[in-house]
Amino acid sequence: MATDGSRLLVPQERSLYGATSIDDAAASVEASMVSAAGRRDYGIRNLLLLFSLVINITTNVMGAFLPLEAVNLDISIQSVGVLFAASPLSTALLSPLAGWACGRFGSSPVLLASVLIVVAVNFGLACLPIIAQSPFACFCVLVVARTGIGVGSAMGSSAVLTCLAMFHPDAMGAMNGQVETSIGIGFAVGTALGGFLYGAGG
Repeated sequence: MATDGSRLLVPQERSLYGATSIDDAAASVEASMVSAAGRRDYGIRNLLLLFSLVINITTNVMGAFLPLEAVNLDISIQSVGVLFAASPLSTALLSPLAGWACGRFGSSPVLLASVLIVVAVNFGLACLPIIAQSPFACFCVLVVARTGIGVGSAMGSSAVLTCLAMFHPDAMGAMNGQVETSIGIGFAVGTALGGFLYGAGG
């Protein structure tokens, strides 16, 4: 041990992390935590984008065969226009409420609710021949289904954007672009998939 004036020089000991001082060890631990947090945020972002893609594929499958199926059910062409309008109108009306719900209850419950709504709607559509026995009854069921799809889409999109804003507040421009990309791909894939499935099995 040596002294230099009033300064006492203490031999440095190598830490468990391979650092040569306590400060270096703390910096190493902090860097490891930041790296782990970054990987977690990256995984959450990918899951949210995957959810946005899947929910938009699911909600757009019906659009490919809705006009033809409506005609087969003796629903007028004018009513088909109302069916198509029901989904975007409900999305427009419910989006502000969905945003408020994300702030009030958190994005996770809203995200879960959107999934349950879309699942219930698709289950109801699968049971359409059993539920509705007349053209008017079919029309009412389809209006409710299209409205439910719009509500589920509004809640899902609001929840995804809220989550991304929480985990990536400094990169919202890039996050919004990626969400819009997933929505566009989901719309295209869902419509094409709906046409293929309807052509294959009706």
